[in-house]
Amino acid sequence: MFVGQHHHTLDAKKRIVIPSKFRLSFTPEEREEGIYVNLTTAKHTGTPLSYLNLYPPTAWTTLLERIGKIAESSEKAAWYLRKLASDTEFCRIDPQWRVLIPARLIKGSELKRDIMIVGGNDHIEIWNIEKWQQIGQWLDEHTSEFEKDIYRTP
Repeated sequence: MFVGQHHHTLDAKKRIVIPSKFRLSFTPEEREEGIYVNLTTAKHTGTPLSYLNLYPPTAWTTLLERIGKIAESSEKAAWYLRKLASDTEFCRIDPQWRVLIPARLIKGSELKRDIMIVGGNDHIEIWNIEKWQQIGQWLDEHTSEFEKDIYRTP
């Protein structure tokens, strides 16, 4: 499970380093296989904010299977699945736990040198630091209303 947040930098070769605490969540096979890097957008803040999701192979397969089942009977889900797959690249993890991020994904997510690597439970999120600060402020302002919806007694 990926939890927490880590301030890192994108190196000159456009690589990120998987934080050491996150490395424990990879099986040896997943680490050897690589990671799926997806460009996505948070739309719930009023201003679209693009960022990257990194999925270990097991989590990626689970996600695709779940959406694939819905896509069998939903045209919208089928189109979403196409978009999801087309905005994703498979990347290797080198022996130093670095991942080379493809240029189109860096451009799409507007990553600069300073980045925030955030745990997303079954995946890792990579944010431009300024965008993460925006989303962090928005989350701080709205967490209490989320908690009310989640913890309310039926």
